Amino acid sequence: MAIITKHSALGFLAGFVSCFLLGAGGLVLLALFARSLVGPAGALAPPPIPSVHPVDYHFAFRDLSGKEHSLADYRGRVVVLNVWATWCGPCLAEMPSLARLHRELAGDPDVAVLCVSREPLEAIRAKTIAGIEGLPLFSCAGQDIPEGFRTRAIPATFIIDRYGHVAFAHVGSADWGAQGVVDLVRGSKSVGPPAEVAVASDPTDQLVESLFAELRGLEMMESSENYTLRAGGAMVTGPKESFLRRRTADEIVSSGLSSGCGDYALLFADRCGRRGLETLLVDGAEISLQSLEHHFSGHVVVAVRGKGPAARWWLVDPTDRRVLTRDWSPESKSFEASGHSYWIGYCGPHEDYPVHGPAELKDFYTRVLAGVPQSVLNRLLCRLQLVPDSSFASVYGGSLDRRLASLADTQTRILASYGIKPERDLVIHLSPGGKDATTSLRFNDKDGWVAKVGSTSSMSEGLLFYFDQTIRRRTEGALASSTASPTGMLP
Repeated sequence: MAIITKHSALGFLAGFVSCFLLGAGGLVLLALFARSLVGPAGALAPPPIPSVHPVDYHFAFRDLSGKEHSLADYRGRVVVLNVWATWCGPCLAEMPSLARLHRELAGDPDVAVLCVSREPLEAIRAKTIAGIEGLPLFSCAGQDIPEGFRTRAIPATFIIDRYGHVAFAHVGSADWGAQGVVDLVRGSKSVGPPAEVAVASDPTDQLVESLFAELRGLEMMESSENYTLRAGGAMVTGPKESFLRRRTADEIVSSGLSSGCGDYALLFADRCGRRGLETLLVDGAEISLQSLEHHFSGHVVVAVRGKGPAARWWLVDPTDRRVLTRDWSPESKSFEASGHSYWIGYCGPHEDYPVHGPAELKDFYTRVLAGVPQSVLNRLLCRLQLVPDSSFASVYGGSLDRRLASLADTQTRILASYGIKPERDLVIHLSPGGKDATTSLRFNDKDGWVAKVGSTSSMSEGLLFYFDQTIRRRTEGALASSTASPTGMLP
């Protein structure tokens, strides 16, 4: 148990008073010196040896000159990241040891020591701290600290290895200049990826959350941008659709970018596999009017389990970062995610996934939708009847009948192309919305479904698809009882 000296008690009191004074100005982390590592004579002790967690590189901060930096600038290097504050007694107590660590490693270009405070630069510049000459100090004021670096107390210190994993995390002050810490930091340059070291016997909430943290480090590609990235071993240039289902886990990680649910699922499955868990990639076509029309809506999730005789499959949605169920069967024909229903077309090892690129993906979903039983389509889809009120008719005038007829024809054509005879008819009451193209759809017990349609809405097929998806998100869950599908890809 840590020994609290007279000086540490004073430091705790100062930190508490500062927290009280600053509380009205925003969130302030309480510096708990009781968590500090203190030796018998009051000297700081080296920290204990840690566990491994992935890191989020989306973290911006400024040095004392005001120049902006990002943690991503240090990708591929070993980083000692210290979170501190000028008002925190335990933080100030360990700063000289961090300066010693920085001096010891200053000649190594593969290592960096960064001390980041949430305070404004002016507060940091105004603080005089003896014995820290040359120690890199930064401010992240106005920036969000990534979730993996948020703690209930400071100081908090993280050692990030060159593979982008937090190999060490410690809350409380410590002697960071100790030889054991120097050896740990230098050793972090030569070890293999932690994901290959830690082996799990079963999925756990902690393990899944740690993998979700790594996924949060990926930035979604913009639909309007072109990218030049490695995909399948070759450099490819194009929009994000060009990279659908084409990249390896290492290619995804090295780019820091995701093209969609397939990338999130593939990386999650790869990381689980490295921990000794069994995984299945599960890809399904969405059952909706839009999917039946364009054959390009689907979702990928991952089934994961340990290798013990009593191991159960968890079904995980890496994109939404949610565990869908902890008792799933690979024989299932379908799954539900984020209020949408998906019919499974592939359930197997991610290494054997046969779809590569947008053209193959669209063909895959076309074949999957063609195999959905008629009874399932009849149950899940409904026929929408759009009924305008008198005030709505006055907004569109003579064109209203034509627009409603066009939507009705589109719905009839889609349903007829699959021979669908919906078991339900639903009425949507149309009323005027704002002066833009925004449409909202709400349900109330008195009037049922009511849509407020903006006066500049084109009332295209997209409106019909929006109504369909919104209603099904509120009312569906019917696929859960459908089971007994073969593992692998549908013919």
